[in-house]
Amino acid sequence: MMKNETLATLIYHGFLPPHSREKQINLMPRLHAQMGEKIHLTFLPLRPDCGNTTQWEDWNCYRSILTIGWPDCERLLIPTLKQIFPVKDPTNGEVQEEFDSCFDNWIGKEDWEHWMRHVRDSLPNMTAEESAFLHSILEWVEAVLNHTSVMVVESNL
Repeated sequence: MMKNETLATLIYHGFLPPHSREKQINLMPRLHAQMGEKIHLTFLPLRPDCGNTTQWEDWNCYRSILTIGWPDCERLLIPTLKQIFPVKDPTNGEVQEEFDSCFDNWIGKEDWEHWMRHVRDSLPNMTAEESAFLHSILEWVEAVLNHTSVMVVESNL
């Protein structure tokens, strides 16, 4: 994905059928991150009908997944993600006190909506490029929340 593209034309809605051979589309917008950035956050919507015992396949089955390189995460996403914590894990009710930049973060719809408000509030203080970048991520998250109420943010830091 080129640095000036947004996700708007690349959003693929919905979940893959169970046992599908169709490949996921990994959307990797970047603003400050370099092509091929190895450290990143991946946003993985949870299949809504997976029940109480979630398996890896239940959060790795959305048609498009969002992967954001670490430089963009540090500058533009993590500061606002940290503002919504502590959060209650929507799958097991455990409280996660702070954003974990080294592991999984299970975030429910209400907390995502809270995060989106923080991002929208920060847009006037951003450059036009940063604002466009964040706006495209907001659109993707809003589209996802039409299909699920939980999204896992994984880090490979």
